[in-house]
Amino acid sequence: MDLSVLHSIVINHGGDVIVQSGLGIGSTVQVVLLVIEWKLEPAVESIEITPRGTEKILFVDDEKSIVLAAKHKLE
Repeated sequence: MDLSVLHSIVINHGGDVIVQSGLGIGSTVQVVLLVIEWKLEPAVESIEITPRGTEKILFVDDEKSIVLAAKHKLE
């Protein structure tokens, strides 16, 4: 990734890129990113009840293996 792409991504996310360079010294690149405090709420376990009704499904195929696989999935 080149520096211009890095700069665009960091700036678009509210950060900054600081580059310092000196002849015979080399270059230093600092990437400053925002710190976000994020509080996670405890997970609440929910029980999903699969809705069941009295509907009928007609599944037709000329291959028995496909019919059996579909039957298994639908059950």
